[in-house]
Amino acid sequence: MTIYSGAAPDEIETLITDKIEGKLEDLEDVKDLTSYSSFGVSSVWIEFEQGVDVDEKIEEMRDKLSGIEAELPEDAETPLISNIKTNNAPIMIVNISGDRSLVDLTDIAEKIQDRLEREQSVLEALVIGGMEREIKAVIDPQKLAIYGLSLDEIKAAINASNVNFPGGDVVLDNKNYNIRTVGELETIEQLENVVIRYQDSGPLYLKDVSTIEDSF
Repeated sequence: MTIYSGAAPDEIETLITDKIEGKLEDLEDVKDLTSYSSFGVSSVWIEFEQGVDVDEKIEEMRDKLSGIEAELPEDAETPLISNIKTNNAPIMIVNISGDRSLVDLTDIAEKIQDRLEREQSVLEALVIGGMEREIKAVIDPQKLAIYGLSLDEIKAAINASNVNFPGGDVVLDNKNYNIRTVGELETIEQLENVVIRYQDSGPLYLKDVSTIEDSF
């Protein structure tokens, strides 16, 4: 399975699925090879003949696909190879499409996922593709200097608040410092109003030293 968020099915087939199939077409002991190119996702399913060492075949597939990232679109994720046993195979695959933005379609998919996972008989429901929300605090390095702040202080303030911040990334360049959070923030105001420190003039908020961006 390979994820390429935002790509249409025909792009997925041409840019990803066909290339992966080409790498795997000379595998031996294959009973059936089926592929699906849907919105943002390429899936290639291989069924081997009975009695074949599947673990060995998976390693062979990994060898054949090694380095294929260089042939795929830059934003495509690394192909995921997994062994799905018959009793663990998905019983239902739902493709969501329509005249809506990718953000809206992702939201609909997550609501369906929540409903399905409430059922006691459902072990797991996965959302594949779509867009992942990112809330960024783009820190102004000049304001860091003015207030005598460090990135560690900002990260500590976010961690000490009730804002979801699972570690994140720090990107350094000549213009700004980025702290990325991915998760369940409902409004950017929650992040904007995180108190970094208290000064004589009052609280210093994250929004005083950064620009908050809500994106996907």
